[in-house]
Amino acid sequence: MQSGRVPFGVSTSRAGAAVQGFTLPAQESLERSTFESGVEALSVDLPVATTTLSLFVKAGTRYEDRQTAGAASFLKHLAYKGSADKSALRLVRDLEHVGASMHVTVDREHIAYHITGLRPSAAHDIPLAVMAETLRAVMQPTLHEYEVASVRPIVIHDAQLRAQDGELSLRDRLHAEAFVDSGISRPSQATEGNASQRTPQQLHRFVSDRYTSGPNVRIVGTGIEHSTLTTAFSRLLGAKDSLKLRAPYFELRSLAPLPALSSSLQNAASAYPKTPVIIRNEDDGPARLILGFKGPSLSSKDLLALQLFAEVLGTGSVDVFNPGRLANRSSRLGRVLNTSYAFVDSYSDGGVFGVYAAAEDGNAGSLLSTVNKEVRAAAESLSDDDVSRARNLLQSRFSSLSSSRALYATELASRGLTVRALSDAASSLSRSDIQSAVSSALSSAPIIVARGDVTGLRL
Repeated sequence: MQSGRVPFGVSTSRAGAAVQGFTLPAQESLERSTFESGVEALSVDLPVATTTLSLFVKAGTRYEDRQTAGAASFLKHLAYKGSADKSALRLVRDLEHVGASMHVTVDREHIAYHITGLRPSAAHDIPLAVMAETLRAVMQPTLHEYEVASVRPIVIHDAQLRAQDGELSLRDRLHAEAFVDSGISRPSQATEGNASQRTPQQLHRFVSDRYTSGPNVRIVGTGIEHSTLTTAFSRLLGAKDSLKLRAPYFELRSLAPLPALSSSLQNAASAYPKTPVIIRNEDDGPARLILGFKGPSLSSKDLLALQLFAEVLGTGSVDVFNPGRLANRSSRLGRVLNTSYAFVDSYSDGGVFGVYAAAEDGNAGSLLSTVNKEVRAAAESLSDDDVSRARNLLQSRFSSLSSSRALYATELASRGLTVRALSDAASSLSRSDIQSAVSSALSSAPIIVARGDVTGLRL
């Protein structure tokens, strides 16, 4: 097993200093190890009374195909069912016995299993052993027919709720248009259609493809010493054959291939980046749209710069306090804009930068024009005061990660940077750095997705 401290890559000379009303952690030592199996372990020993162990598997929705679409959403709920190592009852009872709790999240990149319990000590190490064994168990789902059938209504219900959420639907549609040749184009959760079709056999294929490769698995511990973390998982996930599946108990048969996409669809997909796209999903209600552009990946130096610019643009409603440029400017233009927020969604190999906005009835055309002009105007007229305010807002968000261990673990797993490192990196960015990153994003073809009363919608 290879081990070593990970350099932050940015100065930590101001560790522990107060920053505009909030305090960042004084010491954050990120350590990383790689087991013989290829599984990576990262840890930050936060001075807290509880330990959170997070298991990240590169089995998010981007890795699904047309035969396994929706698998990640099923596995999220099947984590609480039976496995080759523990029955559903034992899994829950073991965690309850040591006062630990588990929750599971799914996004485009990962399925993440988070367990929080008492911090281990020399005299009290049973909770850690139970937590580690449970994370190993969820990687061996039995996937019995009755188990899959029991969670299917839950997955379908979640899909229905998501379909009714106008903002999330537009975000999914934006990804579908921006990443037509990539798995990132897939929705971040199952749809009602594919949820009703998934079988245990198809789920097993997905698990066997994604859960059995060491480089696809990452363990993140917060509030725990690194040596304690690696010792706990060395036997469970450290050996070369430790990821071999021992379940489910049915024979895996080959699946018949689905027909390839038609040539016309393939041609349309390859031609997309050359032209803007407008998707007009007519339905009742006011105009809602996203103006999006291709953005940076998780490893890009431009990611933090665009996140700062998103803070400059702001979020909220013109009817409530909002320090952002978009809502304030729209207010002076006659309340074209009702609600807006800027966002950056980044992944290992790409990303999108966008602005969501909603308008009063009949203002779709003015809404898009206003958003487009104000985004570009904000970039050109960016002031040092804008940057200072945005930096404080973003650093405050980073600081709050320490109180949400699952979110903190996600940042560690995705970027490999601590809260202190992210904050210092944001502090080092200048106004010209932000303008350069924004200019690069806005130089790509705009992607426009809309729904509601889209009369007059044009760029």
